[in-house]
Amino acid sequence: MRALANIGEYLSPAVPEICNYWLAKVDGRSAPTRAEIDPLEMPKGVLPHILLVDLERQTRQISFRLVGTHVAHMYGSNFTGASIDEIILPHGLTEALRELYGSTMDLGEPIVGHYGYPMRNGRQALSEFALLPLQSHGAVTQCLAVEHLGALGGVDPEDLISLRRVSAPAIARPQ
Repeated sequence: MRALANIGEYLSPAVPEICNYWLAKVDGRSAPTRAEIDPLEMPKGVLPHILLVDLERQTRQISFRLVGTHVAHMYGSNFTGASIDEIILPHGLTEALRELYGSTMDLGEPIVGHYGYPMRNGRQALSEFALLPLQSHGAVTQCLAVEHLGALGGVDPEDLISLRRVSAPAIARPQ
């Protein structure tokens, strides 16, 4: 059985749980198909951290088909339905996302990692993530992603620099 390096070292249970779910679906292939992914089968508590991303190889277009509620809340915007060209992340993170999703699309391999998301006070909040390819007819056309922004806990979304959506206003955060 295939294994992903270091997934047991993550603070967020969502990342290793979704990685293990994806690995169980691989079944000797490079990646499962989208039809094999069933939210009802996923471990409890991971859905708010899930993104389903469409990847278009010829145009290099990246579109967010589904954005989990935790992800939308922490980023300050529900960017479901937006392409990567319609969102602006702080400090060059948009270009980093392009590269990561592009690598997943081109190589057909999962990417698991972490990064520091900028906060208004100049510090960074830990974000843990996995980009897990989904294939159709032998090509990677989508990505099942999981992200836990604020994995160390104690991060108030108001303290984060919000993602801006070019074509839509930010969502209202509860007071």
